[in-house]
Amino acid sequence: MAVKISQSPMNLRALMAKVVSLKPAPSCETFWFSGDGSTTDFTLPAGWVPKQVHVSGGLQRPGSAEDYTVNNDGFKRTVSFAVAPGSVDVAIFAELSQ
Repeated sequence: MAVKISQSPMNLRALMAKVVSLKPAPSCETFWFSGDGSTTDFTLPAGWVPKQVHVSGGLQRPGSAEDYTVNNDGFKRTVSFAVAPGSVDVAIFAELSQ
């Protein structure tokens, strides 16, 4: 079996260098939790970084003087609310870190 290459080796190397340098699009996921009025910490699986946090459909503000903070133990990130969400849905939109 014979193989015929239609481009010179230098052009193929340049093309392969471009392909190797491409990065995949970030993976996004929504993690759903249920508030109970006493739980303030919600931990994401390892590798996920929270981008937006919603409680009962309302966007929350990040920061120590605002609605929530994000803590990182080196493996997992935890969203810690200043005030525990009541019996409502908590949605955390997260992106897989690369």
